[in-house]
Amino acid sequence: MILIEQVDGSVWAVGTARSGESVQEGYCRQRGAGSPLCARLEGEATERSEGA
Repeated sequence: MILIEQVDGSVWAVGTARSGESVQEGYCRQRGAGSPLCARLEGEATERSEGA
């Protein structure tokens, strides 16, 4: 289960990740690579891998 907590304290379930799947992979699989959060997550992953 992928949960996001908002500033107001509310918690939203936004997706699920399969066994062995990262949060990013699960979210992007369900929402599509074009979703804003998925694009941001993929950009951060690319930046980390390039910086290593």
